[in-house]
Amino acid sequence: MDKLTEYPKLIKRILTEYVKLRNRRPQPDIETFLITFENTF
Repeated sequence: MDKLTEYPKLIKRILTEYVKLRNRRPQPDIETFLITFENTF
């Protein structure tokens, strides 16, 4: 497992799931979303 490629994928997956959970019970006037930048060098 190449840590430089796998860790960012893992972190993105975890944060994506967090956003999904937060959006199940939305709060008034608060929007939760995830912005990512995928580096493609």
